[in-house]
Amino acid sequence: PFLIDGQEAFVNASIGIAIYPRDGNDSQALLKAADAAMYRAKNAGRGAFSFFTAELEQHAQARMQLQTDLRRAIEREEFRLVYQPKIDLATQRICGVEALLRWQHPQRGLVSPADFIPALEDTGLIVPAGEWVIEAACRQIRAWRQAGLIPVPVAVNVSARQFQMRDLDQRIIELVRTQGVDPFLLELEITES
Repeated sequence: PFLIDGQEAFVNASIGIAIYPRDGNDSQALLKAADAAMYRAKNAGRGAFSFFTAELEQHAQARMQLQTDLRRAIEREEFRLVYQPKIDLATQRICGVEALLRWQHPQRGLVSPADFIPALEDTGLIVPAGEWVIEAACRQIRAWRQAGLIPVPVAVNVSARQFQMRDLDQRIIELVRTQGVDPFLLELEITES
């Protein structure tokens, strides 16, 4: 450690290593490869080093394809909501439901939320996807009411990124108003992230 204005500071390094010409023929390709290796070193626990490998390149390409597919998923309406009931143990009655986002990919089928939610967060696509979830939940609340079902609150997850938006309250009010839904039937849950 060293002192800065009376405060101890600690420094460590995470190093990504790329080798010419195996990992790239020019500085841009080598820096890209070294950067990918550095992120793997950071994920392994800071203060480490990592060599670039073909596996890293494949992982980066798969990640880019996932991000492209997610952008298209929003446009093509490939997302679905499933509803998990909440049961009051004392009365044994449904006292609400939680809306859970699912992705039905046209080629890969049903994609696990563990595989796509982090990518939505990383790219910022969680914001439009989150708005879609709230709107779809409101449409479902209205449809259940029109079908004569007893209304129960629907809980939707709100990401930390959405929660930090200055106009989140206004966006939600507008969605609830547009769908003609009792706002007390919409619950917001902040995700663990």
